[in-house]
Amino acid sequence: MNRALISFALVLCALMVLWLGRPFSFGPGGGGLLSPSATASASATSGAVALARGNNQPTPNSSHATAKATPTPAWPVLPTLPPVLPTATPSPTPTAVPTPTPTALATPTPTPTPAPTLSRVSAFGGKWFVLGYDYPWKDYSYDFSTTSNISQNYSAISSQFADMAANGTHVTRWFVFNNGSQALSFNSSGWITGIKNPAAFYQDFDQMVAIAQAHNVFLIPDLLDGTFVSTGAATTHALTFTNSSAMQSYMDNVVKPILQRYGNNHWILAWSPVNEPDYFTVGVNRGGSFQPIPYANVQTFMRTFNSYVHTYTSQMSTIENGPLATTHYLTGLGFDFYSPHWYPWMDQYSLTGPGPMTTTASSWHLDKPIVFGELPSSNTGGYTVSQMISTLYKNGYAGAMFWSVNAGDSASNYGGTKSQMASFAQAHAADVNIR
Repeated sequence: MNRALISFALVLCALMVLWLGRPFSFGPGGGGLLSPSATASASATSGAVALARGNNQPTPNSSHATAKATPTPAWPVLPTLPPVLPTATPSPTPTAVPTPTPTALATPTPTPTPAPTLSRVSAFGGKWFVLGYDYPWKDYSYDFSTTSNISQNYSAISSQFADMAANGTHVTRWFVFNNGSQALSFNSSGWITGIKNPAAFYQDFDQMVAIAQAHNVFLIPDLLDGTFVSTGAATTHALTFTNSSAMQSYMDNVVKPILQRYGNNHWILAWSPVNEPDYFTVGVNRGGSFQPIPYANVQTFMRTFNSYVHTYTSQMSTIENGPLATTHYLTGLGFDFYSPHWYPWMDQYSLTGPGPMTTTASSWHLDKPIVFGELPSSNTGGYTVSQMISTLYKNGYAGAMFWSVNAGDSASNYGGTKSQMASFAQAHAADVNIR
């Protein structure tokens, strides 16, 4: 606005100067008062103004014109001024809105798959602490024979099972063929070819199962005892382990028919192929009173047995080895749980190492539950039966089975200790009462 006023004032002043300093003409031609030079000057000024305003044809200034036109006032040439531009209103600087930092979402930690519960044996949809006394025979090697067998001793055996059940035994072991002297048939090469008297054998086996069922006691049949290959047995007995054909004959003619007949019987918890095999296995824990069986042959025997159990039954398999420290030699062969034995004398040998009274089950790094298949009820190394059961239970082992009802040796004191098992069983019924 101020610049426009100044420009207007300048133009007004220029007009006034021109007006005041110009000679006047009083006639139509304006003659007499203007000199020729003044006329030329005025004419030139008029043309300049016309050009400055954009007129392409300036006013003629020729001496040939017959009539002189009224001169156009000569307007001063004004300097060209730059256009007045509107002052740009500055755009407000936008307040920077901070980009929100996204909250880092924690990567969800996957829920780990629970490790198997090795402190219990899984059966019938539950997890159990195996508890009981080993029966383990009425008459060693004769229970399934044609003399002094289960049929002949049925009443006495049933009474013993009733007493065992009343005092906390829920699982027991029973030896079947033992040293092989009574119920097995052999050919001239020493191979086992079958059961000597199948009808009598199966009658006794049926009655064994019936007695167990009547008293709600589960069975673990041990088919062979380590004495089968003692140094006093026939050397050909070793062929059952070392000769593939002899082994197959035993599996097909003895093991398979038994498993097929009793493979779905509820009262058989598991099967054991042989008692304390480590005592005859070379490189493991062989004792001098046993024939030497190579470790590789023992492994093959165990794998074959377990494949039969898992093919022909819905039951489990276990192995009744000696010291706990030798159990790792029997891993990876298909057993569902391990059943090592413990007696106080074992702890003094570096091979066996510390016993279960001072170690946890997890410290042995085994892949299956550990049930102690034999523990002393006499000569216990200062422990009571009650202390042994409670300690094993707390240390994460899966069971405790004591020697024995009928063995009659220095490790057996069933009558003097059974009440201790009864007390534990009553206090832990939910863990031991398999059903």
